[in-house]
Amino acid sequence: MIMKQHNPGLTDPQLRQLIAAHIDDDSFCRYIIQQDINGIALDLREAHREDFFSVPEDNPLKDFLQTAEETAKKDSDPEKASLVFICKRLRLNYGKLNGEDKAALKRLAGKSDLLKNPIPQRGRK
Repeated sequence: MIMKQHNPGLTDPQLRQLIAAHIDDDSFCRYIIQQDINGIALDLREAHREDFFSVPEDNPLKDFLQTAEETAKKDSDPEKASLVFICKRLRLNYGKLNGEDKAALKRLAGKSDLLKNPIPQRGRK
């Protein structure tokens, strides 16, 4: 309506504010409905927290990522960091392992494709 009456240019600051502040009707309705659904979902989760099939509070992915952050330091040896990560996931104390145990763990982990060098060395001199 303002554009029809006053015909401001697109560089007009007030017009630009109005355009930026415009909320689409569909977006607003989706937002309101989503807020209602979120509230209902939280209420359902709270009501069924003790059910057998409910999702547990502890998040295994969160624990996994936290362990990865703890073991991966900028200046650390990648091989040692991998072994420490494996020990943390198995709930072993890497510091308490003797040399023979560390060598056995290193030998066993060396058989994994996950810990091998992803950069091919063929043809390198």
